[in-house]
Amino acid sequence: MGYSFFEKTPRLGLIFRKRALKPGAGIGYHQQTEDEIYYVLSGHGTMTADGKSFDVGPGTAVLTRTGSSHGLKQTGTEDLVILINYEQKTQ
Repeated sequence: MGYSFFEKTPRLGLIFRKRALKPGAGIGYHQQTEDEIYYVLSGHGTMTADGKSFDVGPGTAVLTRTGSSHGLKQTGTEDLVILINYEQKTQ
C-alpha cells in the first residue's frame, strides 16, 4: 500500500511517498538510480544496503546513493510504515 503526496504539483522535482509494508512484505533488492531517503514512521524491518543488513525501526533514516543497491523487508508484527523521498526523473 502506498500514497504519493504532491504528485499533481507542477514543476516539483521531488517524489514524497508513504508506504505501509504488511507483515512479510518487502521492497526487493535493487540498484538505485537516484539518491533516495527512507524514514521509518512505525514498525520494524531489515534493510540490506550494498550487501550489509541492519535493523530499522521508528526514527531510522537511511540515505541510499545513486549506484548503490538496497532492499527492505518488514520483520515485525505490525505494518512497517515508511516515508520515501527522491528526485523525480525528467522525461
